[in-house]
Amino acid sequence: MASNKTRFSFKNVIAKLPRGAPISANTLYGFGFGRSHPAWLSRHGWLIRLGRDAYLLPGDQLSRAGSLGYLSAKIDGLHLGGSAALAWPELPPGGVLTLWSSEPARIPGWFTSEFPARLQTTRIFDSKLGVARGLLTRYGPGGEFRVSGTERAMLEYLSDVGRSVTLATALTRAGSFVALDEALLDELLSHTQRIKVVRLAHLLATHASLPWLSVAERHSQRIAGGKRWIAVTRAGERLELRRPKR
Repeated sequence: MASNKTRFSFKNVIAKLPRGAPISANTLYGFGFGRSHPAWLSRHGWLIRLGRDAYLLPGDQLSRAGSLGYLSAKIDGLHLGGSAALAWPELPPGGVLTLWSSEPARIPGWFTSEFPARLQTTRIFDSKLGVARGLLTRYGPGGEFRVSGTERAMLEYLSDVGRSVTLATALTRAGSFVALDEALLDELLSHTQRIKVVRLAHLLATHASLPWLSVAERHSQRIAGGKRWIAVTRAGERLELRRPKR
């Protein structure tokens, strides 16, 4: 009797569940199901178990937006950033999702097997910057998720120079950063605590004569690091970023 009731109830709920997105146990509890029902539904073929607390309707195909919405509800401060945010939503299939979070977190295997991703916890900004500043809210079948706007995404992208991004590649992309919100960029740079990121922003603006050059120059003069900031990248490339003269 209990099995029949569960089967009947779930058939009525299916139309209300998100398609293309993982379903959490809490979602099912919200429809009145008990603690044992998600596992029961999975065993009897009504749900496909993706991993811990993640299920999918049979025949559904996971979407990136739906999966990001699900993951964002699980990991505080998670957002799509850097190069992936700059390409969103035209990021090609198989493109690596650069996920950012203020704290280390585990990205489930079912997610990375479907959508190649890497998680970064690099602290670019100081604690005084609002956690959502420079982020845009997007919506998918699994709920809302956040994506860095161009201004924040550019600074996250520059933090990857010397790791997954070469300086030559970054300079090639400089022209795509013409139409930035200068007031927002000014605010973000005022809270940027990584010397490399600030100096690279100035280098890009100088290289492409970007409209916000004066903003980047002012912050490059402000930040510490002496007249020259030097580092050697993982690939052996030497970065020498100079402080502009006053």
